[in-house]
Amino acid sequence: MEKGSGVWRIEQSGSTVPGIGLVLGEGMDARGVVCCQGGVGLVKGLLALTDLGEGGSCRVMEGEFRGSVMKTDQEFTLVIEETHDGSSNHIFKAAMEYLDSHLLSVSSAQDSPKRLTVGKSENIRKFTFGLDTHSKMVDCFHGVPLKWKFNADVNTTNINQQHTSKSRWYELSFQKNHAEMVKSKYIPHVIDMVKKLKDQNRIVKFHTIMRERWSSNAVKLDHPMTFDTLALDGDLKNTIMEDLDSFINVKEYYKKIGKVWKRSYLLHGPPGTGKSSLIAAMANHVNFDIYSMNLSIVNFDSSLEYLLLHVSNHSILVIEDIDCTIKLQNREAGEQLVSLSGFLNAIDGLFSCCGDERIIVFTTNYKDKIDPALLRADRMDKNICLSYCTALLSSNWQPII
Repeated sequence: MEKGSGVWRIEQSGSTVPGIGLVLGEGMDARGVVCCQGGVGLVKGLLALTDLGEGGSCRVMEGEFRGSVMKTDQEFTLVIEETHDGSSNHIFKAAMEYLDSHLLSVSSAQDSPKRLTVGKSENIRKFTFGLDTHSKMVDCFHGVPLKWKFNADVNTTNINQQHTSKSRWYELSFQKNHAEMVKSKYIPHVIDMVKKLKDQNRIVKFHTIMRERWSSNAVKLDHPMTFDTLALDGDLKNTIMEDLDSFINVKEYYKKIGKVWKRSYLLHGPPGTGKSSLIAAMANHVNFDIYSMNLSIVNFDSSLEYLLLHVSNHSILVIEDIDCTIKLQNREAGEQLVSLSGFLNAIDGLFSCCGDERIIVFTTNYKDKIDPALLRADRMDKNICLSYCTALLSSNWQPII
């Protein structure tokens, strides 16, 4: 629907009969009630009243009507169909997931939907809810009521009715004076909220390397460690959590200063001080997949580049025992091993630009064995030293027997 149009509702008292609904352009005037026998006659009558003729600018939608013509000048209705230009409609999917997150919160309201659908996928943590066919709900954004309605219809593709398809669409209705706000703020808000909801609800997966490629069979990461259960100094724990939260919320800042949206951590300390547990807590906190890169089985710089190019966005790349896999000397590519220079170029050169919102975590038991080039301040954002629990810290998490 183009900006400036109004919605016409067509009703007929008594029994319902097949008819049509019209969306007419702004400034078109229908004067009075149109009486007719059928849908086609009503179309012609309305077109005659608006001086459009049958070839006028209008959109005809199949439906049912009840009788008198009622114009709602001050209301717009956006039709958000499931497909757009032959492919899936991103806004339709966003609307479905956005409304899912709001349905239960409005269930006690007077105009709340009376019928909901419910389901669950293996790739998400929670149940998902949806509007049933022809159900409605009202969302409130910046104090403005926005009315949603879900519709579905079955289409028959041949006369024998053997092949059918289902059309689904949402209708979003609002007052005319809020059209610009809906376009510039509300719809982008819906899309942004859906992205955050996906990140919160999706199941964290663990990826490993097989024959110098990421395995296609990623496994579900069921590690129970969280920052609530992690035995770590309180101040350090809060610092790490705040740093992670800040990173995932500053996309525009990175874009403004021309930096790749990634962050690097070095976890160092004696064996058994909880480096792997901290990584699991970080992954569960931000709901990022973990890509575990064992450099000892990567034989070429080109293989390393391929692997880094195929790490997904919103993920944590883990390179453990970096002091053992990247030697002090700058090995040449001719030795058919990953060179230090090739490694640094892969994680911090142009290859690092091919992705967003990535975290790289390096671990080592011996920080002094790592080449200073890797520890450079603008390459390693945070150094986190982990040590064994003190008696006081241990007693906070595990009762002394």
